[in-house]
Amino acid sequence: QMSKWEGMLRKLVQKDAKSADRAVTKLLELAGNGEPCAPGLRVLTIEEARNKLIRVGAVEALDRERKRRTFAKQAALASAAKVAAAAASAVEPLAAAAGA
Repeated sequence: QMSKWEGMLRKLVQKDAKSADRAVTKLLELAGNGEPCAPGLRVLTIEEARNKLIRVGAVEALDRERKRRTFAKQAALASAAKVAAAAASAVEPLAAAAGA
């Protein structure tokens, strides 16, 4: 069953970039959540999922996914830093008023 599934994955990856990106995102999501890659198949680790994707020719889609996740993580960190700075600037006048 796994080889049949890999064949279907290979066809998805070879179809076009958008299809490859969706397949990569979905497979990594399933692996990260500890869910099987398809009904009746076993759960893959993240590393196993990446290896399968490389084997079926999804290297470029994996690179795009890695860049997307890195960008999303950086954006989340920047947003958290802005919230922390805003919270600190809101507390300063309160602290000054309490001390006066």
